[in-house]
Amino acid sequence: METNKLFSLQGRFSTIQRKADGSLDNTTKTWLGNVKEASIEMSVDKETMKESFSGQRADYGTIITGKTFSLNMTLTEWLPEPLALSLYAKEVKVDAKTIADEEFPTVVDGNTVVLDGYFISDLIIKDSTATPVTLKEGVDYEIVSDISGDIKILNTKTFKQPFKASYKSSEATALYPFANIQPPERCLVFEGINTLTGKNTYIEMYRVQFDPTSNFGLINETFGELPLTGTLLIDSQKTGKDQLSGYMQVLTME
Repeated sequence: METNKLFSLQGRFSTIQRKADGSLDNTTKTWLGNVKEASIEMSVDKETMKESFSGQRADYGTIITGKTFSLNMTLTEWLPEPLALSLYAKEVKVDAKTIADEEFPTVVDGNTVVLDGYFISDLIIKDSTATPVTLKEGVDYEIVSDISGDIKILNTKTFKQPFKASYKSSEATALYPFANIQPPERCLVFEGINTLTGKNTYIEMYRVQFDPTSNFGLINETFGELPLTGTLLIDSQKTGKDQLSGYMQVLTME
């Protein structure tokens, strides 16, 4: 009896950057994290000729005038690559820093000062006496937010201003949405497995031009999701009689 061909796919999606000449830079393969849903929608534009000889005005012929491949994905992990793709963002690595004696403006009790650094730690605040006195956390100041570096001053009366802060700021990745003028384009690959048969499949989409996200949700009542959509473009280097299609290839293990 022939084995059934039912399928239920799971797998990994990764992007690969393209060089200026169109070839792949195989040192840039990047996993997109967990993907909840993924699908490709294919459609054609057609022009239809109606016949006039039978009196029925029936369809007599069609010409395909265009082809469209659309990609729809739902991602569930907060990772730099999918965020950059969905926001048309430029990615910049921010090094960890040690900041010494960052000077406060003149403050009064109850004022909040925002430090220049983000994700701060090991904060020490001193005054400007000849022998600087260290302020006590919880007594003379409190850290309102170590994410944005918000410091609330509680007591100024026994100190000489200006206050000076020394601290560390964490390494981070900065994204600048719409900093990229051109829409981001990647080769997108899917390394999948049919969980019903154990057979592997490999899908390579040669050129995917991504769209900016339509919904960048910042407050989540449950697991957050990032929609990622795009269009498959034809790759002129993948056309010809041996390639059959310039859009993608689907390989299935025998």
